[in-house]
Amino acid sequence: MDEEVLAIIGYAVRSKALSSLHVACRTGRKLVYAGQVGTAFSTATSTSLQARLQKLATPSAVVVVPAPTPHDRWVVPKLAAKIEYRGMSAEGTLRHAVFKG
Repeated sequence: MDEEVLAIIGYAVRSKALSSLHVACRTGRKLVYAGQVGTAFSTATSTSLQARLQKLATPSAVVVVPAPTPHDRWVVPKLAAKIEYRGMSAEGTLRHAVFKG
C-alpha cells in the first residue's frame, strides 16, 4: 500500500457526524481532486476533525469535484491528512483509501 499526505478540501456529514474526507494532491502549483476517505476515523478523531474543519468553511470546493452531494461541506485547504491507499482508479482517484492521521 502507498501512503501520502494530502490536502483536505472538504468533508461529508451524515447524521451530524463526519463520514468522509475529500482530499486533493498537489500537481505542480495546482491541487487536483484525489477522492474520498471514509474509513478509520475513531469517534474522538471524527468529532475533533469536524470541529477544526467547520472553522475553515468555504461555499464551494477549491477544485473540480465529480458528483458532489448535499452531504458535502467544503473547506479552505489548510489541513492535511496522512492517507494510505492501494492505488489509483482510471479516473485518478484513490482506491481503498484509509485515514491514518
